[in-house]
Amino acid sequence: MNDEILLLDAQLLQSLKDSIAFVKKLAAEGEKTIQPLAQILVLEPDLSISMAAVQMPAIPSDPELKQGLFRSLGRQIQQQMDGLIVAITFHCEAWAVLSSLDQLDERPSTHPGRVETILFSAMSFDGRAVATMFDLRRRADQTLLLVPLREFAPEIIAPSSSRNGTITDAPLLRAFFMGVASALLEIA
Repeated sequence: MNDEILLLDAQLLQSLKDSIAFVKKLAAEGEKTIQPLAQILVLEPDLSISMAAVQMPAIPSDPELKQGLFRSLGRQIQQQMDGLIVAITFHCEAWAVLSSLDQLDERPSTHPGRVETILFSAMSFDGRAVATMFDLRRRADQTLLLVPLREFAPEIIAPSSSRNGTITDAPLLRAFFMGVASALLEIA
């Protein structure tokens, strides 16, 4: 079992690194916006792992609507798969406030100290996660420049924990897996 977890962790990290490289390439090619995208890792019936890219719809700003959208997407995508979704990697533009969450009295999108970022996150079906974010700056011609906010620590850690400033709480990806679970319960 530990070998399978190590293999999944390696695939999850590689998927996150590939997502970062993809967005950096888009920025270098002159893109002006980054569309939300998910990469889904699927354990196929023959026990091979496949990957599917899913263009995400517009993401609402309301936290409850976001979670509902991700639950719905998890359910819908799992229903379309022959195999079992075992991990997801996701990136999107987001607002962030670079201060202690204890000091945050409002949503990041309305906070006067907000910065525009691009968030990269990945989670396995059992809740192990890794995430990082980049400051998203716009050049005079509105093309994008990605600047690391913190050094990426390439390790998978337990849900809701933190090491070296690496973000690991991913409520939208948890909501996605809640949708996956509901689709699996319908099948059973």
